[in-house]
Amino acid sequence: MNIYQAINFIMQKGYAVGKDRKNEQQRFFYRGIDDVMNVFQPLMAEAGIFIVPEVLEAKREDRQTAKGGNLIYSVLKMKYTFYASDGSSVSAVVIGEGMDSGDKASNKAMAVAMKYAMFQVFCIPTEELDDPDAVCPPPSLPAPPPTVKCEKCGNALKASDGKTGPSSRFRSWRRSAGNAIRAECCAGRAWRKKRKENSRMLNNITVMGRLTRDPETKVTGSGKAVTQFTVAVDRSFQKAGAEKQTDFIDCKAWQQTADFIDQYFRKGMLIALQGSMQSSKWTDKEGQNRTSWFINVSQVHFAEPKKDGAAGKPAAGYAREGMRRPPDISARDFEELPDDGEIPF
Repeated sequence: MNIYQAINFIMQKGYAVGKDRKNEQQRFFYRGIDDVMNVFQPLMAEAGIFIVPEVLEAKREDRQTAKGGNLIYSVLKMKYTFYASDGSSVSAVVIGEGMDSGDKASNKAMAVAMKYAMFQVFCIPTEELDDPDAVCPPPSLPAPPPTVKCEKCGNALKASDGKTGPSSRFRSWRRSAGNAIRAECCAGRAWRKKRKENSRMLNNITVMGRLTRDPETKVTGSGKAVTQFTVAVDRSFQKAGAEKQTDFIDCKAWQQTADFIDQYFRKGMLIALQGSMQSSKWTDKEGQNRTSWFINVSQVHFAEPKKDGAAGKPAAGYAREGMRRPPDISARDFEELPDDGEIPF
């Protein structure tokens, strides 16, 4: 039989499913998906019908119980396709809603949606005396945001819209700062002051100079490549008749940047680099505390034209375990395009 004949067969054989179960916590009667399936699954098997579900849309929302607990509210737009043994089918699109304090909100929403899809497709009677449309439960509102109190006066911090609770900007700051900095007053002056101070922080250094020695590359115990080298940078000003002054800046690079510097740069070559200034504290043999400064390199660039034999030759012992050379690129890998004399845009 086709799907229409199968549905008509189930409507003739089926019977009413009443609300025989009671929710003891909220004290109301209900019928579950099991009650419907226990009646209609044998009839569907006899008629050769099976159902394929499909989630079309899904929405999730956090809500709060009267006792302050958390609930997950899930709304699913489901499509159920009823197939007969000859391949014919009909589809029903329904909405299912479910709430749960764990991970079953979506499961409950799917169960509700399937139950009402079967009710509507098979026109299942309900044996109810009251019309469900005559009952309107009170609306359920989303949980309010948590209230943050001032540590000095104890008053609740006010949001920008005048309602009690932290503003979205204040909540974003608390998340990003990990609650390490606390609010000092209702007006949020301490927060704005700290934010202004943080916005002034910057550690970015750009240097161009010549290498005083070949880069020295090592591999750490964890298998990471690190290259250390020193860059000589002439000062842009000098006193009349005085010798030129030069600063010698220690640098350190890691991983792929270290491999690149080790292969393509040698003593005397001009290098441009970017990074951040960092310090390292240590104790010398005499027990004195020392501090050394270096640039932690993040980017490097060639700063002079390539000379024959000046670059592209790896240092002795470069091919160590765990380190790979960048691929060699020659002019043969590129194709020369014809010049028609027109601007290409």
